[in-house]
Amino acid sequence: MTIPDNNAIPEMFSDNLGATLICTIEARAHAGDDYRIACWNDDEAKKVWQRLTVLAEQSSIDLNDYVVAEKSNRAGTIHRALCIDRQIREFRRITDGPIQVVTLGVGLCTRATRVPDIKDVTFFGIDRPEVVATRKAVMPEDPTELIGASVTAPGWMDDFAHDKPTCFVAEGLVMYLTADQVRQILADIASTMTAACWFVSDSHHSRVIGKGQRKAEITNKTGSVYTFGSADAESMANLGGQRWQAVSAIDTMGPIGPMHRAISTVFRLLRKAELFSVKTIAFQPTGAGGR
Repeated sequence: MTIPDNNAIPEMFSDNLGATLICTIEARAHAGDDYRIACWNDDEAKKVWQRLTVLAEQSSIDLNDYVVAEKSNRAGTIHRALCIDRQIREFRRITDGPIQVVTLGVGLCTRATRVPDIKDVTFFGIDRPEVVATRKAVMPEDPTELIGASVTAPGWMDDFAHDKPTCFVAEGLVMYLTADQVRQILADIASTMTAACWFVSDSHHSRVIGKGQRKAEITNKTGSVYTFGSADAESMANLGGQRWQAVSAIDTMGPIGPMHRAISTVFRLLRKAELFSVKTIAFQPTGAGGR
């Protein structure tokens, strides 16, 4: 199979990384029903998938050319989202007053409508301008406040409050970045925010990055390659510097199924860490109160 380069990716998705949003919205729309995943309900994702399909067909684009069919990816997307939802709820629980949730590489994330139980929160979403335009076309009523920017370029933090407690979410993003890019994102947050923050992201353990990646279906479908991983939350915090502290690393591979649970368990026994996890780290600005 020929791996698509950026020039082969439709403009409405911007680039290889942007094309991965097709996989995630398809999974959130259908994988919950396909694999009978308890507690998953995202009717908005189903509507967005239908609208995206119509929009793509107008440009003679077949979305199925980019969809990953593997259970590990599709069901894993659901379990990852559920875990991140729980982390945001926990940040809400421990934080007084209004909060912000800022999603880096928001794509077609439907979280703002999926978690109505989280109160006193403003959702922001950052993505490339082409992706933001696509999102507006298929999610016209979504309450997320959108920012057209690249999180790896200066200025991505200009359009939301810096003095409000914020949960930054990088869902399905950091694994496609470099360590230097992740380090810079954490440095941007630390040098800008004056309120307590969490940074919630998902990734493989660093030991598996680069091993057989060209065989990954996500690479064959979109051209995106896994380039970053971290061993645990402590490793992520260390990447950010001394004002970042580890909160948790939660396994999201084991819940996919018995085989995945066995693989995850063996890896944990051998490496004392998770093979794939949602990692949360906390930033406390100088002089701010404890969480």
